[in-house]
Amino acid sequence: MGSVNVSGLGGEASTTSVDISGQLRSKLDRNGDEMRGDLKMNGFAITGLPTNINSIVDDSDAASYSVCNELLNNGLINRVCKDGDDITGDLFLQIGGNTLRTFGCADLTNHTGFSLLLGTFANQIQYERQDQAPQPIKIVSLNGTLF
Repeated sequence: MGSVNVSGLGGEASTTSVDISGQLRSKLDRNGDEMRGDLKMNGFAITGLPTNINSIVDDSDAASYSVCNELLNNGLINRVCKDGDDITGDLFLQIGGNTLRTFGCADLTNHTGFSLLLGTFANQIQYERQDQAPQPIKIVSLNGTLF
């Protein structure tokens, strides 16, 4: 489609040449289209995004506020707090490419301790930092200890 002559647009008799096909190519189709530049919203919102995480099908899909919250909450549910938490499954510490894996507490001060429970509070390995030597490791067991 080329140019189309449109007349009678003004009060006077005039002829204006308009490239309708070029104008249409520069507009986005409301039923879906592709842009090749930035979309600047100037403070306006994008609405109508999927509100269910299962509605997101592609890595490049935009996510709504509710989907972001769902992802955040799911991540928080299955994490362990650094300042204390319970783990209900197995915990395996793999050595990887290292030659030593350290587990414990390295900032004890005098008369503070570290305890590793083995099944119950009645069975544990304890260490209490003392202000003098020797500083033995205690093995506490309600039912005895085998070596």
